[in-house]
Amino acid sequence: MTVAHTLSTISYHLIANPPILQRLQDELAAALPKDGSVAKWNELEQLPYLTPVGMTSILTHNNPTLFPSPQRFDPDRWLHDDSPRLKKYLVPFSKGSRQCLGINLAYSELYLTLAAVFAPGRFTFELFETGVEDVEVRHDFFNACQRVG
Repeated sequence: MTVAHTLSTISYHLIANPPILQRLQDELAAALPKDGSVAKWNELEQLPYLTPVGMTSILTHNNPTLFPSPQRFDPDRWLHDDSPRLKKYLVPFSKGSRQCLGINLAYSELYLTLAAVFAPGRFTFELFETGVEDVEVRHDFFNACQRVG
């Protein structure tokens, strides 16, 4: 998945789930510099709630044995006591010798963009003629694809 695809999917789920968006904004409010300057990536990647908002992997994350209610946007699943067990299943960039070379750049883009766009008080969003069917994966042509048309 590209960073742009991931950001559009995350944005939909955050806007469609106000309690999750509020929790992210509360975390960002406490962590972002008060002078309005841009947050540093190495600080953002330490935020416990921003990190699991980040990315998913289609085949592994749709396994209900590993992830109950796999279609539900649930960043909290990564913050439970048993979440270290799940970390080995977080493979959005593959692993080992086939791991994406741009993993650090992609994570940096995700954290910086999410913090900039969803920081409290910056923007107010609402969905317009958009539903979950617009971000659900319908095809897998190596990269996940939403519905056609």
